[in-house]
Amino acid sequence: MPDPRNDPPHSAEQLGVHAEIPSAHTVVLVLTGELDHHTSKRLTQSVDAQLQGPHRVALVLLDLSGLSLVDSTGLTSLLKVRQAVSHTGGEVALIAPSTQVQRMLDITGINQVFSLYPDRHAAIDAHVHQF
Repeated sequence: MPDPRNDPPHSAEQLGVHAEIPSAHTVVLVLTGELDHHTSKRLTQSVDAQLQGPHRVALVLLDLSGLSLVDSTGLTSLLKVRQAVSHTGGEVALIAPSTQVQRMLDITGINQVFSLYPDRHAAIDAHVHQF
């Protein structure tokens, strides 16, 4: 197993994940910084923690407006989050990706897998009938 102390130093921004709970079955995770090889595990761990909470989470909204970068590992982590949430019967939607992040979603076709909304209010309004 590789020694993590031998990982090359990187100057990547850290990933911030802040959870907000606008309703009993909805979680908004506000992401800031960079979602990449060095930070993607933080996202999946944050989602896992929400799914193991006391209430069933039917909708996870990922607010991407604060992300400055998403690399291929970050895109993979978004798909892993979608898979984990769908296994519990829930749904994941993306909110307000920056132009750079939106371009990555478009180029890779991941924009076809997620519902995308301009802001959290539009996302919540689109799913309000499900709860």
